[in-house]
Parts: sequence; C-alpha cells; structure tokens
Amino acid sequence: MNHLDQLISFIRTSEEIEIDPSDREEIIKMIRPTIGMKTIPCEDKDIKVGQSKFGGKPDLPKDFTWPRANGKPMLFCAQYNLSELTDLDKEDILPKKGFFHIFLALDEKGTGFSGMDHSFKFSFSEDENLVRTEFPNDLEDHHSFQPALIQYVEFYTIPDAENYKYFELQEKYDDDLYDLFYQPLKNS
Repeated sequence: MNHLDQLISFIRTSEEIEIDPSDREEIIKMIRPTIGMKTIPCEDKDIKVGQSKFGGKPDLPKDFTWPRANGKPMLFCAQYNLSELTDLDKEDILPKKGFFHIFLALDEKGTGFSGMDHSFKFSFSEDENLVRTEFPNDLEDHHSFQPALIQYVEFYTIPDAENYKYFELQEKYDDDLYDLFYQPLKNS
C-alpha cells in the first residue's frame, strides 16, 4: 500500500476522534501531493557540490553575499537543488532548475532564532556554478547545523489549519484535525 492509500485508509477508519463520514470524505478530497524529505547524516566532503542538504557549508554562487541580521552573519540552514525535485513536483509549481538557500537569524544571545520579521533569508539562484563556501569569520563555530544529505520522497498530506477550505471543518469539530490526521513518513 502506497502512502496515499495509507493516508486515505487512516482518515476513513481512524477512531481517534468522532467525525462524520461525509466530513472524512471532504478531508480526503483535500489531500494534495507534496514532497517529503528524509535526511542522511554525513560529512560535507561526502556530499557533492550542488546536492540538496541540511547544514554544513553551503554551495553558493561565487558572487553571493552572505546574509546578515543585526550586524551578525545568518546561520546557513539548507539548500535545495530543484532539478532533484522535478519528478516529485506533481502539481508543477516549482522551477525545473536552480537552487533555494535558507539562512536563519540568531537572537541577541546567539542561541535561538529571533522571531523577528527578518529572521530568515530565502534566496533563489539559477546559477549552477556553485562553490562550497566557508563560513564568515565572525560566525561562531557552534553556530552551524551538522551536514545531512536530503533524500526526497513522494508524499501526500492534508491542508494545515490555516487553509481556508479546511477552516470550516476545524470550527465544526473544535479540534486540530491536521494534527490528528497528519501521517509522518514511516521508515521504508
């Protein structure tokens, strides 16, 4: 049974909450394909330049300026190689090539995320000539994530609680249906 069939079966048969069968079918109609991610911890040297990954040192275009917030370098979080996603982008909404890079701002103590409006930097580049980039000198050593290769998998999910189509059901049952019906990736 694939993930979509498992999710539909779970929604139809779950006894965790009382919900009308017709509403269960409404939830099933809202299921959308998405792209799941699994991470494989490894060393930066074991990840090819340009591959999707969490943490480690980013692969950036040569002219990229490291983002800063509050005068401090932001923390590199992840990079996504969009050409690795084309087969899984069932709704054809992502660019076919290029890279997304995500950086996060640390709070004043340097221990957490600030929660400010500018607490992250999301960049897109079509430049395929990437270079494994060293951290800025003023980024402290403990301010980095351990590297992990990203493996993408086909996945299906229901809308979260902020989706307008889902809002009426949320109010009707006064429960977070997303949390009850969300099915994380199982190790396969």
